[in-house]
Amino acid sequence: MEPEFNPAPLNHHDFEWKFLKNYKKVKPMKKRVFLAAVAALCIASVSAWSQVYVEFAAPTKQGNRPYTPIPAGTGTTILTASNFVTTPSVDPDNGFAVVTLPFTFEFNAVQYTNVAINVNGFIMFLNSPQPPLGLVGMEIPTRMFDGQQFPRNVVAPFWGDHFFRVGGFAEPGYMPSQVLTRQVTIGGRSAFCIEWRNLNINDKTLPSSVANFQVLLYQQTSIPGNFQGDIEFAYGQIGGNTNTPLTTVITRNASVGMKGASGSATIQADWINGLEFSGTQAARTSTRLTNSWQPSGGSDTVIVFIANPRIRLDVWGDGDADFSQAPGQRHNNNGNPIPNRFVTANDALRILRSAATNVPLDSVFRTQAYKGDVDHNGRYYYSRRNSTNTLDTLLYKREVRFRTASNDHTMDMPIDNSLDYSLIYFQVNAYDAALIMHYLAGRITQLPWTIDSIVPFGKVNPIGRANNITIGNVINAGTNTYRVPVYANGLVNGAVSAVFEMNGTVVNVETVNPESVIGMYNNNRVAIAGTTKTD
Repeated sequence: MEPEFNPAPLNHHDFEWKFLKNYKKVKPMKKRVFLAAVAALCIASVSAWSQVYVEFAAPTKQGNRPYTPIPAGTGTTILTASNFVTTPSVDPDNGFAVVTLPFTFEFNAVQYTNVAINVNGFIMFLNSPQPPLGLVGMEIPTRMFDGQQFPRNVVAPFWGDHFFRVGGFAEPGYMPSQVLTRQVTIGGRSAFCIEWRNLNINDKTLPSSVANFQVLLYQQTSIPGNFQGDIEFAYGQIGGNTNTPLTTVITRNASVGMKGASGSATIQADWINGLEFSGTQAARTSTRLTNSWQPSGGSDTVIVFIANPRIRLDVWGDGDADFSQAPGQRHNNNGNPIPNRFVTANDALRILRSAATNVPLDSVFRTQAYKGDVDHNGRYYYSRRNSTNTLDTLLYKREVRFRTASNDHTMDMPIDNSLDYSLIYFQVNAYDAALIMHYLAGRITQLPWTIDSIVPFGKVNPIGRANNITIGNVINAGTNTYRVPVYANGLVNGAVSAVFEMNGTVVNVETVNPESVIGMYNNNRVAIAGTTKTD
């Protein structure tokens, strides 16, 4: 039976084909075999959003940490009600105030220089000094767990329906509120502390419902190029308003934890519930809200989120998919990595292994797929716009398949009003591995390879250049075992790749020249890549 084939140039894209025989096992056939496989192609899929429960460990408690209010004086910034806005007007109920961080902080793989502090007991990371305007629903603590687009990239020590009070003659009976910020040193580590002081929490009609709490962002210094530090929540006393005889404090039904950037009206958000201490699975799925004070269990106890920082490297598509140029790695060359050293066959194997196992490389900016996307055509993002660029409730994956010569991955992106440049992801396929092999063979001069074409031929042979593949005679090599030769239908002289998915188990694969064309297989998948001159 002839294979179904979706044609693509051999030196540019993965083969897409489907062979409909129902074989149980596959073995290679030698000699002119281009690739031995029985398959339905499935190009390597993409990884999901960067998730906060991957970036941080599940919350834990740490004792012997008495609550320490931020002191007044030099180095302390005090925000008042007039600093908080939701529109150009002041809003002490749901407003934001933006402050500049004293150091860069990385959250969900994006580096930030500012945070927007919300009256309702959370912060949102920003790369703009302008407050986010026009957002609604900031007083709803269960927004921590829904898929709404905003707020996102949130860290919330006590997210509820709060109010920033002025007190005095303007608001008799209420204590005046403050938000204070300061860079502090704790245990020899630098941290940025944000404190909500005497905040009127959860019931605006109760002057006695007052609480004090903090979030601390720790500076990351141990991993070059990564600024993702630990995060802590600390809780002080509640009540204490001597301006009223009332003593009731409403501490129930606030959310505690952090929320990432994924989710939509139809897709669940990603979060870590800071009230769950039994492991990642509970923390990433629980929607539990507060029931008592302090959420940490005591004023001498903090909730800690330990960062899982990963090395991240600049330069899009230089071929270093295994990060061997990273600090401390074998090809770092004292901080001056050299491409012809750090690009090796192992980078191609790393990509092929991903294709063969269908386990995508890390898709986040400045990680594995970003480095391995050597032809700069692997960008993608998620859009809430349909084909007419009008708002839609669905979340679409948008692939940007055209190439760009710029190292700026935000260049030449499509017009899409929902596009967030901090949420551009990257993917690789077997052809990226083939280009790496082409580079190692000296057939192209640099990576990334963003030139429009590769010129592998001189005078074209009468046989013609391959534009398809053919299946040879399948040979029964034993019980439920078959040899299946796969040929190009003409000359191949350049970078070539293929990914196959079988309806049987692959036991081996052999290429025409194992030194220049490599193959990987796993269960029913095969991936090959290389540089070859063959018929």
